[in-house]
Amino acid sequence: MKAIKTLSIFMSVTALLSACNSGGTGSSGTTSSTYSVSSKWSTVGVPISATQSLSGLLYDKSVDEFFMTQSDDSGKVVGICHLPRNASKLQNWNCDIMLPNEYIIYANKSLMGNNSGQLYLYAYKKDTGVGSPTILTYDIKNGNSDWNAQAVTQVNPITPLDHWLFPSSSAYWNGSLIGISSLPNVLDMINLDNGVLEEMSNFYAPIADNRQTIIGDNLYYSNIKYSKAGDAQEYIYTKNLISQESATQVGMQLPEWAINSLSGSSQQVYVCTGGNIYANSLLASTNSQWRVLPPTSQLSVKYSNADSTILDSTGCYVVIEANNTLYALASVYESATSGANSGKTKRLLKLSL
Repeated sequence: MKAIKTLSIFMSVTALLSACNSGGTGSSGTTSSTYSVSSKWSTVGVPISATQSLSGLLYDKSVDEFFMTQSDDSGKVVGICHLPRNASKLQNWNCDIMLPNEYIIYANKSLMGNNSGQLYLYAYKKDTGVGSPTILTYDIKNGNSDWNAQAVTQVNPITPLDHWLFPSSSAYWNGSLIGISSLPNVLDMINLDNGVLEEMSNFYAPIADNRQTIIGDNLYYSNIKYSKAGDAQEYIYTKNLISQESATQVGMQLPEWAINSLSGSSQQVYVCTGGNIYANSLLASTNSQWRVLPPTSQLSVKYSNADSTILDSTGCYVVIEANNTLYALASVYESATSGANSGKTKRLLKLSL
């Protein structure tokens, strides 16, 4: 990816990555490494420390705030933190929404919401275990309110409830939570009024790969195919939730596979990966290429007698469009140490569209 020259954060480290310098590059003399958050992105709230263990990202338009779950050292979800959308870079996340003690939250499932003041979490009772699936609901506008618990029951089950797992990549639609079943061609729909679960077999064709989003009445989801050589190829498909007609492909094959998340707006669908953010029209044809948005941060190295070489760039975990601005939760470089996780911190960033 082409380097972005304007930097808002900059560091030089002499003689860093000397192993690269002696590894056949043909260069000599000193090297320097720089890390940057692109000037196109700006920070919302203070950087998220590792001890906070915040994950996921949800926006609620009715209160104009972002929400994330907070976990303890064991990975157990213990609360919810929130931050105003227009927060300055000095404002802390407020972690004052506590969870009911008698429930255990499914840590690998997302925080969900209806964009009108209600938050949802998948949970089960401590004393009865996974055989007691429950949806917890919190009213944001009624501060310090109790969580409402709704037990999940089934109609014409494909998977018996005692073996059923909460769906992945769930989202709110028309009074229900919709997600991908543990069977990748099955859609799970849970009515929030009565907790009734309906399973729709053969809904995802081609099958879903654990990532989806709902935009209006249309569901967008990812699918991975494998070439004859065994190479993974990822595509995005869309299907209308009302007509339930056959899914259609959106855009060309994605430049990467194993994406982090899908999201969208009234006009665009966005794809998050660890290294890039991609966008395309909601109705993009199969020959429409995915646009690459500016990376959230970069790590590069420069030799004294050569041009800069980008070692790595970062994309996002989740991206959300609100008020003609793109917000990305990303792990960005804040030191000039290379490696999968070293030298990075988690931030909420914004990009004007």
